[in-house]
Amino acid sequence: MADRIGPYDVGERAGIREIVALDTGKPLRAPEGDPLETGLMLLDHAIGGGLRPKRLVTIGARSGYGKSALAEQIALQVSKRARTMYLGLELGRERTIDRMFAKVIGTDVQSARRAMQHPSPGMREQFERLTYDRNLVVEERKIGERFTLDTALLLMNVNHPKVVIIDHMRHLDDWLAPASAGQRGDVPAALVARRLAEIAYETNITIIAVHQAKNALQGSRPTQHDLADTAALAQHSDHVWMIHRPFRSQGLRDTIAEVVVDKNREGPECLLHFEWTGRLMRYRDMMPGDEESLTCCKAKRTQTPRYDQT
Repeated sequence: MADRIGPYDVGERAGIREIVALDTGKPLRAPEGDPLETGLMLLDHAIGGGLRPKRLVTIGARSGYGKSALAEQIALQVSKRARTMYLGLELGRERTIDRMFAKVIGTDVQSARRAMQHPSPGMREQFERLTYDRNLVVEERKIGERFTLDTALLLMNVNHPKVVIIDHMRHLDDWLAPASAGQRGDVPAALVARRLAEIAYETNITIIAVHQAKNALQGSRPTQHDLADTAALAQHSDHVWMIHRPFRSQGLRDTIAEVVVDKNREGPECLLHFEWTGRLMRYRDMMPGDEESLTCCKAKRTQTPRYDQT
């Protein structure tokens, strides 16, 4: 393995190298076609066991509602079993890796940065153990260069991933490219959405597209129709998950995240609830008993899929 990986010095950031390394040398443990678990049991149960190849998944939310946090958490989980490429177009490589590493060691980003500056021998060993079993590469836009879907395809050809996460779509230069004469303004985004679906199917991979929802949704639960720029992304997606935090900006009450599975090739549409920890930017499964006591939605959730507790 090279002494430097991107901007990160192996000596300065022990253990983090396994997160961004292209190949740890360990065999991947995911048989071809088997679903890859996201790490959230309720979500995995709702989508038929996990992420499947030849699927385009869209994660949508308003700005600041936790869509990148969910994408990062899924990337860390699926990279235990399959080569994963994360295109950190929203936050860049350094901030994305810092956020991922904080999730790995179970703390906030600032504490993780301080711990990595002067790690003790025992902490260094823990970092190595926690990160060694991942096969995840984080890419970003180079300064002064365009980043289009063709750029992403080139990186896919180099890295050979089984899962690709694009965070997020608006930072692709061809997503909102000016339309040619005689074309509608939403054509470029629609073409990119269609190509993404075709790439996922033809290359037998899973693509997760992180995208913004319209800001006009203040206080309301979003649906796939609220994705910004074009309806084509939802139309071409096999799954659409919309994130909502009903008590956002309400201090200690902001501990609940709703994931609206608004399109689901593997099962019915449903509403799922998860525990949200803002300091850690992390989601956790919510037990059915806790979910039944929630006051964030008045509608009965008898159709919400449950996982088997036996």
